[in-house]
Amino acid sequence: MARVLYKFLAVLAGIGGSLHAAQAELRLDEWTRYGSLAEQGGICAGFAKIMEMQNVIDGDAGRLWLERRKYAGATVREASLMEGLPAATDSEINTLVEDYAMWLVTNLVTDGGGTGLDESAHERTGKMVADLCGTLFTQADAAINQNLPELMACPQSVTAATPNESCTAGKEAATALRERIAALDQKTATLKAENATLKAEMDRLKAEATTLKAETGRLKAETGRLRTDLAMRARPAEEDEGLVDDGLVDDGLVDNNLAENEMAENDTAGDDRADDGVTAAHATDGEVSLPASKPVVIAQLGSYQRYEQAVSGVAILRAKITGAIADIRIDIAEARLVNDMPVFRLLTQPLTKAHSNRVCAAMRQAGFSCMLRGRK
Repeated sequence: MARVLYKFLAVLAGIGGSLHAAQAELRLDEWTRYGSLAEQGGICAGFAKIMEMQNVIDGDAGRLWLERRKYAGATVREASLMEGLPAATDSEINTLVEDYAMWLVTNLVTDGGGTGLDESAHERTGKMVADLCGTLFTQADAAINQNLPELMACPQSVTAATPNESCTAGKEAATALRERIAALDQKTATLKAENATLKAEMDRLKAEATTLKAETGRLKAETGRLRTDLAMRARPAEEDEGLVDDGLVDDGLVDNNLAENEMAENDTAGDDRADDGVTAAHATDGEVSLPASKPVVIAQLGSYQRYEQAVSGVAILRAKITGAIADIRIDIAEARLVNDMPVFRLLTQPLTKAHSNRVCAAMRQAGFSCMLRGRK
């Protein structure tokens, strides 16, 4: 294969002289300090240009030599700047590289222009290139490995015409490995995206759970408020003022049986007579069967389980029922029910039948109850 390549290059040598006759040239013989560096770059770039033709049989090998040629050509530009000249242009560098490429091909053939290979010339040229370009191409390969590491999986040596079979097999294995790594990278990226989506969903659910927790607390508080409100509404309308139907207090102030106990107490009293000989009064539909002109009736305006509640009850009545009881004395009398429960009653001074009826009428109109008792 190498001999076929070199024969092809020998043909190019016969026609290469006219390829760049009109192009600008770098006159390295006129340089005083860095001409040898530019010449080294030109020779190595020319050799790389020859080896670059392998891309017809091995694309990666051709690309590797192309990158080596670019690196060597950059050496020529750097040398021109170090010489103190304007930077060599791409056109000038390409002309120089083509000149040295043709020169190298010419050195490989017999009599300087034939088509047969000169083995000794081949060996001399190969050794010269290895000595002159080995270090430069090593530097080039280090730079190429940074940007195009896939080209360095199976690099050719400076003088190799084609890659060997074992290297090609290793290169194929490396390619397969890279493909596998790329697939894993893609899978990893997909998993990362899914993980980000799941994390966002978890954050959303956490926020929703926090909202629900706060809503649950609010509903519990609202439920407690409603229960309290319901309990308040279930009480008699006058409970907040300490007075209820039959003049009694609920919600722990006076037992629900208090009215019944008081009624039982009244029943046990029977037909007791008052000290002054007047019969005790018994209320029947708001009427008392007593002489209307004598103060023989006492109106019970309320009944409480604690004394301080009874005091508060008097103040409430004075504030709400002003006219009917303004000139009436209200006493707080302690008594015991049949179940020995203490009770503090709000009792008026003895009144006439007509007066007591007016008081009870005013009480009922204000939403309170009123109980008539006979004077004892």
